[in-house]
Amino acid sequence: CIQQIENLNSSGASKEDISSQAKLLLGQDPKYHKGFKYDHKKNADKMAMKELKEENKILTTDLSTINHPNIRAYIQSKQVRIM
Repeated sequence: CIQQIENLNSSGASKEDISSQAKLLLGQDPKYHKGFKYDHKKNADKMAMKELKEENKILTTDLSTINHPNIRAYIQSKQVRIM
């Protein structure tokens, strides 16, 4: 299926474009209902990256700039958990 899409596309089509078109083509096949083999890994990678960015943001927060004591304590507890 992906080979068919690659043959249809001219040069310059990204792998994501080819993958999206292949998914659309497979979605039209009544015998196909599994999904792509690595879609779940791609989503897991995106979630892990999002969590890592959030943790970095918390770790780099300067506690002395937070005036509210409850918020400062919350951020500090998050920093301890991450470390």
